[in-house]
Amino acid sequence: MTGDSIPGIGAPSRACTMKGHPHDKAFSIPAQSSPRSAASFIAKHDIKIFPVWPENKKPYIKGWPEAATRELGQVKDWWLTWPDAMIGLPTGETNRIFVLDIDRHGVDGFESLTKLENQYGKLPATLTVATPSGGQHRYFKYPADREIRNSSSKIAPGLDIRGKGGYVVCPPSVTAEGKKYRVRHNRPVVDAPPWLLDLIAPLEQTEQKDRLDGTGLKQALKKSIHPYLKSAVDDELAKVVNAETGTRNTTLNDASFSLGQWVGGGELDEDEARAMLKKAGGTCGLEADEVERTVESGLAAGMDNPRTVPEAKNEKRPERKKSKSPFPLKFSTLKEIAEWPNPTWRIEGLIPEQGFGIVYGPSGSGKSFLGMDLAITLARGDKEWFGFPIVEPCGCLYVYLESPSGLPLRTKAWKNRHRCELPENVSVATGSFDLLDDDQVDELIKNAPPKGLIILDTLAVACPGIDENSSKDMGLAIDAARKIHQETQGFCLLVHHTGKAESSGPRGSSALPAAIDLTMRVSKNDTEDMHRLVVEKVRDGESGITKAFKLPKHFAGENAKGEEQFSCCVQFVESEGNAKSVHLTDGENFALKTLKEEIEVSGNDDIHLDDWRTRYNRESVLDNGKSKNTTFKRAREKLKMKGYIKASNDYYSIIER
Repeated sequence: MTGDSIPGIGAPSRACTMKGHPHDKAFSIPAQSSPRSAASFIAKHDIKIFPVWPENKKPYIKGWPEAATRELGQVKDWWLTWPDAMIGLPTGETNRIFVLDIDRHGVDGFESLTKLENQYGKLPATLTVATPSGGQHRYFKYPADREIRNSSSKIAPGLDIRGKGGYVVCPPSVTAEGKKYRVRHNRPVVDAPPWLLDLIAPLEQTEQKDRLDGTGLKQALKKSIHPYLKSAVDDELAKVVNAETGTRNTTLNDASFSLGQWVGGGELDEDEARAMLKKAGGTCGLEADEVERTVESGLAAGMDNPRTVPEAKNEKRPERKKSKSPFPLKFSTLKEIAEWPNPTWRIEGLIPEQGFGIVYGPSGSGKSFLGMDLAITLARGDKEWFGFPIVEPCGCLYVYLESPSGLPLRTKAWKNRHRCELPENVSVATGSFDLLDDDQVDELIKNAPPKGLIILDTLAVACPGIDENSSKDMGLAIDAARKIHQETQGFCLLVHHTGKAESSGPRGSSALPAAIDLTMRVSKNDTEDMHRLVVEKVRDGESGITKAFKLPKHFAGENAKGEEQFSCCVQFVESEGNAKSVHLTDGENFALKTLKEEIEVSGNDDIHLDDWRTRYNRESVLDNGKSKNTTFKRAREKLKMKGYIKASNDYYSIIER
């Protein structure tokens, strides 16, 4: 052997139908490899990996199950950033392996294994790794006929399993204490014997169909549940698992409240909800006693506010009567249309006075924080939001359909961060709401501000029971959103989730993005601790504009024990906000050129607006002063909106790109 070897990882089990996988042949990592070169070598052999802290074996990156990759460029970037990182190797279907982890912490797993082998027979020789603690990792092919999940001492004391949703550290990783993971037996990865598979996952157990599978917390349910409820529960558990330090308790409380509502409505078993919440709380890093208190409190509060899924009581959801459609066709000639007024903006280049749109992203990306910041900023009548000029302030209604327990912290943190009073023309509606119930929609319209902004958070909760992938069902939701904006003469913004893959766009039918006036996507880069807002579509405006923001924590008061509490607030990051290049018109390029020239002449990093305007007017070929001032103002606002320039007290500078 020339070095630490990882032979045969990724090779399919004999029961698997896949053939000719590139890892059927063994390979060896060159001796004396650095962590970076070893990681690159493994990735080249089509094995997905990710970086792990050498101090505590925890992932450097959040969302590691999805982020793990064999893409060489990403792997090299990770190990350039963290050169001492250990190599995390996902188990389960990702790399088509599972690992028997023989532990020696307190209980001797080798003694347990000997007893099992005496009873059932010897394990076959397979790739075996010696761990720094004196234990072993024995690698086996992932079977096609059952699901292998993570477990701790389930099959015997000191014998753990790493399967779906798990990972191991692989050679030649070195801990912070200088201890190495080494290959003990250099063998191809083989199939596990039937007796071991039966101890881990009996076939009759894996054949149960009614399970929750979200965030690695898969658990068999005692009764079948509605697909909508399954999705809602998965989303709540994912939020808890991915919650950041300082927000974990609040997030767990919100999720407990939400699941408690379903329990109170008879849709979810109380013991199952409690078990899933406790496991999620422990996974995100909260102490057991804190998890216990938070889950019990949240569940009790939620059960006092029960919710039900409509189909749980009515198999066929009533449809709208086509004869009473609120949107009859209107016929006009082109000449008549030419006399119509031009579209007007509420926020220039982003939100028109009338229409509807969506802001979507994965859980934890900051959608709700962004929506609340938008509502408050627009209602206050600030000069701009994310560099987009606010043309005219308006009243706002935020319909918050998830647990409202975190709202007091969010509003207090916003007030403290901005050091100003909260506007009185922002209303918040909490509780339950059905977008497909005509009576409820009419009541919402009656209470909404005229010619204002109405935000529904989230679309999934507002449409209980619909099939989001059905164009027919989604069409009903689109009709309802249109009715809201038309009858209020305002703008309706829906908060929505991504599909299974973040790159796949908004979740559900393509009828939604095709019908709307505005699409904004929110994402988070965990390695940079930076969030992105991308304007993917804006009718009669410019698409492709990217903005950046952070969610720093701010003081939000004290609890009953006198302990300080915090919540996140949106912070627009000008210097990072527009990494994507966007097209500039000739007029905008000319204005940018005159700004650069004036800055160079001044010798400063920024110049006053008057100095820039003077140079612009002097070099402009337009005939009269009014036209020059108008085009200069328009170009200046566009450059700022597109992220090329920034201003502070009428002093302008260029953003490095």
